[in-house]
Amino acid sequence: MVQQVPAHGFAVDVEALAALTAQMRDLRERLDRPPRTAELDVSQSGSHVVTNALRDFISRWEDGRARIRENLESNATALDAALLTYRTMDSDIAAGMTPTSADPGRLR
Repeated sequence: MVQQVPAHGFAVDVEALAALTAQMRDLRERLDRPPRTAELDVSQSGSHVVTNALRDFISRWEDGRARIRENLESNATALDAALLTYRTMDSDIAAGMTPTSADPGRLR
């Protein structure tokens, strides 16, 4: 995403940044889909301990997925802001390099 450009410092690949943002949101959306429920009652497991352990695991797994989803969205939002800033800068720079109509040899 960030490329070293010796003469100018660095450059940002805005399209790669946009693709990363889209991938983060896609992953978040996939995590939003509920997984198949893994139910195991005592008659199937033969043990309250096993059944309760599975329920605890599923509960912790859901909590973890929720935190991951929140982090993905937070990071994607921050990348959106960075994208807006880079695109605005690029537009401003391009506008400043457009020759004026009064003097085609002079840049704005």
